[in-house]
Amino acid sequence: MQKDLTVIRFNAIGIPLGETGKFRPIRMKGVSDLICCVRGKFLAIEVKREKGGKLSDYQKAFLQTVEDVGGKAIVATSLDEVIETVNEIRKERNVFKQTNFNR
Repeated sequence: MQKDLTVIRFNAIGIPLGETGKFRPIRMKGVSDLICCVRGKFLAIEVKREKGGKLSDYQKAFLQTVEDVGGKAIVATSLDEVIETVNEIRKERNVFKQTNFNR
């Protein structure tokens, strides 16, 4: 477990509606697959295949919004890209003092 990193995975296809095989759509189109907080910095990660993975206009807009408000947004085709980005943020924010939440 990483104490300076939190990740939330969004279900892109929606919420299953019982045994019907249908899904209730998510409320906001374009939200990245992974939403992270690394040492207090917001990070949006859109995961795509190396070949043929294309961003929708909604995804492009979401990633741009994240960048516009000071977060970091990437399109990752490998785990190595994600690790590299997380480590870059950790270096940038090395002034972070880790808090021990155990009592």
